[in-house]
Amino acid sequence: MQSIEDYIESFHGRASFSRERMTQEDAEAFDAELCALVEPYSRDGQLQFAVQAEIVWGKPLKGR
Repeated sequence: MQSIEDYIESFHGRASFSRERMTQEDAEAFDAELCALVEPYSRDGQLQFAVQAEIVWGKPLKGR
């Protein structure tokens, strides 16, 4: 589980959306629009994500 605020803030930790590369107005508009997009999928201000992975153990076969 992650709060909507933390989820939005995580985008600012990525190079493309870092606050240093955005004006204050752009960052505020981005935050508001992203909040509006994800809020319908939240429960009590929290977002839940399903993560799925597959791990295969072993030694690669020769030639593959």
